[in-house]
Amino acid sequence: MVTNDEKLVLVKRGEDVLKPNVFNSTVNEGLSRDLDKELNRTVSVYNVGIRGLWEEMGVGADEIEDYKLTSVGFDIRECQYGALGYARLRVTLDDLQKRLVLSKDASFEIGSFETTNETGEKAVHFAIHGIQNSPRALAAFLERKEITITSAGLVCYLLSFLSTGYDIDDLEKAFREPHWRDNSFIV
Repeated sequence: MVTNDEKLVLVKRGEDVLKPNVFNSTVNEGLSRDLDKELNRTVSVYNVGIRGLWEEMGVGADEIEDYKLTSVGFDIRECQYGALGYARLRVTLDDLQKRLVLSKDASFEIGSFETTNETGEKAVHFAIHGIQNSPRALAAFLERKEITITSAGLVCYLLSFLSTGYDIDDLEKAFREPHWRDNSFIV
């Protein structure tokens, strides 16, 4: 997901979900026979991403400028279909962060932490990061923060770059660092 102020959105998963406390694709939603139907009652893989954007991030279909599916897969362990894709939003990163508290699943799906200011007021912050939308910025973020990311999450980001104009050479140049060669940050 890329916001209209050109920020690639990276999300750390919550403590109570599959593969907790690691980074994954920004929206991680399984296909639902009941929720992802078309008018003719067929199930739509396309709709799962639109629904996931709404449920997990609070982004409505009318706030999506561009949406592409980059791959579809089947999780043998969880027995469910899912899709990876790319979404360019009509909202800024700041707006997106403000609406997370209103989304249906953010408090469950996205990791969070609590802070207390000098006056004793507590605030909840979601583990969401916005970085420059480029392969090099992603590689630098993963290295600098010593991030652990799922293989599906990394694939999602890389496929998104490929679907929006970057080529394999751009990805290869961005990930020439030692962490890329030993895959130590991928789970």
